[in-house]
Amino acid sequence: MSKQKKILAAGLWATVVLMALAIVGSWAFLRQRKAEASSGISFEMEPEDQEPPMPEFAVAPFSLTDQLGKTITNNDLKGHIWIASFIYTRCTQLCPMMSAEMRKLQGKIPNPSIRFVSFSVDPKHDTPAVLKTYAEKYHADPNRWILLTGQPKTI
Repeated sequence: MSKQKKILAAGLWATVVLMALAIVGSWAFLRQRKAEASSGISFEMEPEDQEPPMPEFAVAPFSLTDQLGKTITNNDLKGHIWIASFIYTRCTQLCPMMSAEMRKLQGKIPNPSIRFVSFSVDPKHDTPAVLKTYAEKYHADPNRWILLTGQPKTI
C-alpha cells in the first residue's frame, strides 16, 4: 500500500472513530438530560449577561517579612486579588520557571490593585536580603510583588 493510501486510510478511520465518539457522547448527554428532567433536578445556566458571583476564600492570619524587611500581614492584602506561589531561592528547576511566569504576569496585568505574593519555603536560607536579590533578578515591583519569609509553621 502506498504512503498516500495509508494516510487516506488512517484519516478515514480517524473520522469513523470521531463520529462514533460524537454519537456516543450525544447519546450520553441526552440520557443525562432526560434523567435530570425526570428527577426534577435542574442545572440551569446563568444568563450570559450575568457574571457568576465571585467566591470568597479565607486565608489564615499570618505575619511574615518581605524582601525589604517590612512586616506583611494578611490584612495588608485584604481587598486585593493576589496570585501566590511557593518558592525557594536555591531551587534550580521549578521555582525559576514559576518566578519567570510571575514576572510575565506582573507585566501583563497592569492593574495596580493586583498583588503577586511568593512565599519562601526555605526561611532559614531565604532572608529578606536574599529575597531582595532574588526579587531584583526577576524585576519584581516591590509595590505589587511581595516575597515573604518567616517562621516555617506560619508559611
